[in-house]
Formats: sequence, C-alpha cells, structure tokens
Amino acid sequence: MKTIGALFYILKNPSYLKPDRICKTVCDINLEELKGLGIKYLALDKDQTITAQDGFEYFNEDIKQWIGKAKITFGDKNIAFLTNTSRYFRSFNTSFDPVIR
Repeated sequence: MKTIGALFYILKNPSYLKPDRICKTVCDINLEELKGLGIKYLALDKDQTITAQDGFEYFNEDIKQWIGKAKITFGDKNIAFLTNTSRYFRSFNTSFDPVIR
C-alpha cells in the first residue's frame, strides 16, 4: 500500500516527474545527493539507459555497479525499471538482481 500511496502522490504532483538535471549516463547521478534531498524511490528507464533496446545485459560494468549501489542506497523494493516493451516486463522486473539473465 505504501508504494501505491507514493504513486498517487506523484500523480497529484506531476512536477516531480520533470527532470531538473540532464546526465550523459545514469552513472552521473549522485545517489547520496538524491537520498540527502529526501528522495526515497527511483524509477529508471530500462531500454537505452540500463540495457540495449529489448536487451537483458547491462551496457557496461559501470552501470552494473551503479545499480548495485542504488540497491544498497534505496533498497531493492524502492527501485522500479520501466519499459514499454511489455513482453519483457515480467522477466526483467521479477527480481532486482544486479546480474540480469
């Protein structure tokens, strides 16, 4: 229920969905800074951010390590991977394991 409440809160405050920073790679995002700002949840685009389009392998080792650090910083239940490729959604999101099979 806590997650649903957070989702409704974001939907009522759409300004939270507008980025105020642009990074070249997800690894440029400072996780400790986000946590310090009171951010509790992360939503990340899977395709072309974490993996290749429709892929399951990380783009590189740096991204894999950053995801592991995000898991430690925010907790695996507070991180969501988003994809518009529905056939891959279930298998990618069933566990937040830094080793994607």
